[in-house]
Amino acid sequence: MLQRSRRIFLILLILLLLGACASAPYTPHEVSDVPEVPEAPETPAVLAPPEWPALLTTSAARELMDSGTPFVLLDVRTEEEFADVHIPDAVLLPLDVLREQASTYLPDKEIAIIIYCHSGRRSAEAAMILIDLGYHAVFDLGGIINWPYETIVSD
Repeated sequence: MLQRSRRIFLILLILLLLGACASAPYTPHEVSDVPEVPEAPETPAVLAPPEWPALLTTSAARELMDSGTPFVLLDVRTEEEFADVHIPDAVLLPLDVLREQASTYLPDKEIAIIIYCHSGRRSAEAAMILIDLGYHAVFDLGGIINWPYETIVSD
């Protein structure tokens, strides 16, 4: 399990570094500021340093999604917003119920979680909630308004 966690962490770190040059509307922390995680037998390699959640650019998110690395794409908007438009394969868990229902819908605290909302405010708040709940690989994608790839739009 630790080997798998190290592999996921290295893939995510590479993707973050590749996307570090892209601009983003909201930047809680620059990807280049992420320190190396110290190795310790009792500490999973994907344990996020205190500076996380890291902002994930759209191109880095797309690369992660296409890489085969296990992840959850989490939409924290309302049901109505999700019904209007969402990214394919996204899981809806609105921000107002995230803290209470995270363990039900996100049982694996080691898996990469890519969070988005409409503009980036709720995704940043959701990322902090998940980190507070003990999730280790939390990435803030920001808003769907910046997503240049495929979306599912209602008719």
